[in-house]
Amino acid sequence: MSKETESPQEATPESTSTKPEFTCIREGSAPKLRDQTQLIHYAIGKSNDVDVIQLVSNTNNGLFSDELIRIESIQQCLSGRGDLATFTSRIFHPLFRKSSNNNAGFLGAVLKHEGILKTADKKQFKHQLAINPDDILMYLTAADIEDKSN
Repeated sequence: MSKETESPQEATPESTSTKPEFTCIREGSAPKLRDQTQLIHYAIGKSNDVDVIQLVSNTNNGLFSDELIRIESIQQCLSGRGDLATFTSRIFHPLFRKSSNNNAGFLGAVLKHEGILKTADKKQFKHQLAINPDDILMYLTAADIEDKSN
């Protein structure tokens, strides 16, 4: 029996199990919330004209999902929270299809590093908004800004 292989020209998005197209605008590395000597690496870009963020890798242990998360979904998740409202990264769990417990915390670390969130009540796992939720998309897709967490 011979194995038939599909030529690249015959492959269609419906017939392949490849990841969605992703165009990177910029990449970054954020300190993890638990141990700031360890990093979570991420990319911000576009997929099918939708602004997305992706967790790419990390410097130590910790399973996570590398799925593309719509920045608009992050914005919706954070909308309606007052400037003084405190919350944990658990609010990000619904944004992920895969169920690794690290996903939400790693995304929280990235958003903190990007200056979207800040530490609340001097507790490393509690957050507050650092900017207006309406500005999140503009803030994350600004290609010329390296580290906004200062």
